[in-house]
Amino acid sequence: MILSSLHIKDFLSIEDAHLEFPNSGLTLVDGWNHDDDTANGSGKTTVLNAIAVCLFGKIPRKISNSNLIRKGAKSFLIEATLKTANEEIVISRTKAKNFEITVNSHKKDWTQEELCSFLGMTYEQFLLTSYHAQTMGLNLIQLN
Repeated sequence: MILSSLHIKDFLSIEDAHLEFPNSGLTLVDGWNHDDDTANGSGKTTVLNAIAVCLFGKIPRKISNSNLIRKGAKSFLIEATLKTANEEIVISRTKAKNFEITVNSHKKDWTQEELCSFLGMTYEQFLLTSYHAQTMGLNLIQLN
């Protein structure tokens, strides 16, 4: 299974963005904040936070559901499209606990546990393997 695209609307600092991911399974998230002439604040972590919220309904920092919504907006939408050899899975979230899943355009009524089982990983495994701050890179390298 591979993440093929991500649509983010009114989530944290992102008003509206659509990202396409390559089929290689490996993506570098890089960015530059032209206002401050630095990489800080360019939205890299927000993209990873959006993926975490879409797949698992939470992010690794303490923030309320209402603070996930971009200032001035009423709600957020995050939509991730995952692809397997035979299926296209779309996961949409409008709140941390509210999500909808379609598999090949057919709506599924899954719990978060069923979604994790389908993804083949828990939230904790996602954080360990996919979500690292710049200073945490060595932790992944040191895994046995």
